[in-house]
Amino acid sequence: MASERGACGEPDLGHEEVELMDVGYLDDVTRQHKARLAPDLLPLSDFDNGIVGWDSQADGTMPLNFPDTQKWLLISLLSTITFISPLASSMFAPAVSFMDASFDNKSLLLSSLTVSIFVLGYVCGPLLLAPLSEIDGRRFVLTGANVFFCVWQIGAALPPNISALIVFRFWAGIGGAGCLVTGAGVIADLFHPDRRGLASSIYTLGPLFGPVVGPICGGFISQRIGWRWVFWVLLIAGSCVTIGIELLNRETNTRVLMRRKVCRLQQELNRPELRSCYDTATQQHSPTQILLNGILRPLKMLFFSPIMFLLSLYMSVAYGLLYLLFTTIT
Repeated sequence: MASERGACGEPDLGHEEVELMDVGYLDDVTRQHKARLAPDLLPLSDFDNGIVGWDSQADGTMPLNFPDTQKWLLISLLSTITFISPLASSMFAPAVSFMDASFDNKSLLLSSLTVSIFVLGYVCGPLLLAPLSEIDGRRFVLTGANVFFCVWQIGAALPPNISALIVFRFWAGIGGAGCLVTGAGVIADLFHPDRRGLASSIYTLGPLFGPVVGPICGGFISQRIGWRWVFWVLLIAGSCVTIGIELLNRETNTRVLMRRKVCRLQQELNRPELRSCYDTATQQHSPTQILLNGILRPLKMLFFSPIMFLLSLYMSVAYGLLYLLFTTIT
């Protein structure tokens, strides 16, 4: 009966209403793809009021105005070292049995600790490195942490005993946390909010694939040329990327750049009253206060925010099981 009633209905001959709806829908889709958020205006200099800001909205020293090629070069270097650092966390796992034979170690706890202690460095490192990146700049912290990470690979490759290896791995983990600390900040400095998605996805590939690829590479290296060469390979790869970062990287922290500009203009213009456009007259923190706040604030969030505590607990269990798998499957 329904088909008979449909057959007797009036035929849709013109399709004008449907076509107008399609045109409107396509216009909406095109507008959504093309429309971008309007970037916030940069604070400009106002020397009459003693405020130092950017020279113009197109100021080339502002990281948001860097050329795209330079931005993606920095992101590529940062993503590479962010891959090497998590790679080092698990790359030694297949070599534990060879290390046990070298040091005549019978303790499974110490064997597992040589691998998982690296992650403890990931926990402690950001508490110090994160506030330092706001005081001295991201380039200084990134390069310093990378050098620190590479230097302790030498110690891990030449340990006199298993206790020294555990200590060296812990310090290497602290240095390896530098790229994880500064990565999000560098992306925020270089890209407007609506353009950060691709950069963030490329950057997060390192922590995602590094711990997984590490045991595969470490197994071949330790079986073929010895467990110490796991750290020599990490030293070579990390040093090459660190040198590239030091030669090609630029400071991106806008507050640090503006603070340096204020110091320069105070001397050149002999105007000590000049202040940064990012510093308000009522809220100025000393480096010591920034450092203490950077250390205490994460601890407060961990213990006083239930959702933070539950997420941290979940991640700790997940990472614990992951590295337990790495250290026992061999």
